[in-house]
Amino acid sequence: MNGNFFDPLGEWEDRNTVYTLVVHIPSRPPRRYVPQVHATPAPQDKSKYDCLKHSDLKDMKKETIKIKSHDFPWQLRCQHVRWKTECKEGCYVREKGGDIARSTCKRADCEGHVYMGSVKGKVSDDGEACSEKVSDDRVACFGKKGERLVCLG
Repeated sequence: MNGNFFDPLGEWEDRNTVYTLVVHIPSRPPRRYVPQVHATPAPQDKSKYDCLKHSDLKDMKKETIKIKSHDFPWQLRCQHVRWKTECKEGCYVREKGGDIARSTCKRADCEGHVYMGSVKGKVSDDGEACSEKVSDDRVACFGKKGERLVCLG
């Protein structure tokens, strides 16, 4: 297929098409081991790190990233990239994974998710609000280790 794949709209897309996304970057807790000289008091509010909601997005740092189409599953794309190659709306959260996580998805190497806010208009199989878009095989994250992304809308 010469480096192309079939997308759900019935169009061909080059596997190296570059998408530009604005992503939210949640705060992560400090490492467990910090030399005593550099130690700072641990925050008392653990929910600051392990249960982020939609209302927390406004306070998060944002960053613009680029991702190639072959690393960007079509089922985990927001509506803004259906007809163009950029989303400036902040529909994505970067999940770093680690010891503090609220849930994991079905991706074999999922490192854990901390975003638990709702996704616009989505409800999971058990009737709860979904925390991110999920593919048919119940995978929610994509991207590099330590920098997985989840789509919120």
